[in-house]
This record gives sequence, C-alpha cells and structure tokens, in this order.
Amino acid sequence: MATEIRIGSRGQTVGPLKPGGRICIHGETLDACSQGNWIDADAHVVVIGSRASTLVVRPFCEDDPPTETLGEKLTIGGVLDTTPLHAPLALVERFNAVRAGAVVGCVLIPVVWLCGTPLTVSALLVPVAGAATGFLFRWLVRAALESVGPREDHRPRAYEIAGILIGGAAVGAIIGVSIGFGFLGLSCGLVLGALLGGVVSWIGLLLANV
Repeated sequence: MATEIRIGSRGQTVGPLKPGGRICIHGETLDACSQGNWIDADAHVVVIGSRASTLVVRPFCEDDPPTETLGEKLTIGGVLDTTPLHAPLALVERFNAVRAGAVVGCVLIPVVWLCGTPLTVSALLVPVAGAATGFLFRWLVRAALESVGPREDHRPRAYEIAGILIGGAAVGAIIGVSIGFGFLGLSCGLVLGALLGGVVSWIGLLLANV
C-alpha cells in the first residue's frame, strides 16, 4: 500500500459500501469494506483495521478524536464483517403512515368544505379513509425491500412507489369530490386511488424484475 494508512485515518466512500466497495483517502482510491452498517456513497468514514489488502471502515462520528492524536500502526485481521444485507429503511418506510393519513383526512375536511362541498355526517369518514390509505401506503412501500436482492439498494424503488401512491390517492380524492358524492366520494376516492396506485406500482416491480 503506497499510502500510509493508520487506524483512525479518515476518508470518503466512492459509491456505497455493501459491504465491499472503494474509498478515497489521502487522495488515493482504495478497496474497503464496512463494519456494522451499510454505508452510503460520499459518506465520511474512519479506518478501524484491514483484511489482506482491504481496509475495514466505519462511519465517521463527531466524537472521534482528531487525527493528530492517532498514530497506531494498522492492524491486520481480526475484524468481523457484520454489514447488513439490506440498506437502511427509507424515510417513507420509517414514518407512521397511518397516523399521517388520519391527519391529512382531518385537514381535508375544512379544505373541501371551504371549496363548496356541504358539510355532512359523512365527513367523519374522511379521517378513517385517510388512515386506511396510510395503512395501504405503509404495506405497499415496504414491498420495495422484498423486490431487491442482497446488497441492492431498495430505497429508490420505495420512493417511486410512495410517489405513485400519493399521486393515485390525490387523483382519486379529486375525482371522488367532483362526481358529486361529497365527503363520501372523497373517502372512497382516497382509498380506491391508493389501491390503483398500488396496482400500478406492483406491475412496475414485476416488470423491473423480468
């Protein structure tokens, strides 16, 4: 290894480490593998060891000591690779979609009422429909993880599915209100639009895996 690397040396990933990949350190691109977590592209990392000619790294932490305090020689071997098979969950997979859907349903009631729709008892169905839409959203978005292989990043697909579902629910809600069924149409449109978006996303996943 032409560049002197020590434990604690810092670098930046060149593409994701899942677990293997490459990092740039001291201006030189070197083979590396992660320990403990999937590491994204362009992430700052710290060297913690090596295996043969491959560096073993972990994500940089703000609590790491400054590089000038380091000086240990790089140790060889003895580090176990425990990087997960899958990428971390995307933002759209982590938040509470059921609660968010119910909140959106509550917000839609005054909005649709101010737009001229008569306020009826069926307005109480809108938050329920929003929660049901959120449940469908959570279930369908998580399908992205099952559609990829080990070490393959599923998060772009998760965001694509989320976009399709949100678009489908929005279109369904607009159609449901516009056909004259008021809040009942809005509630049905939210759920049916999400279901239609789910069908479209499933077809997209099937085609992507052909």
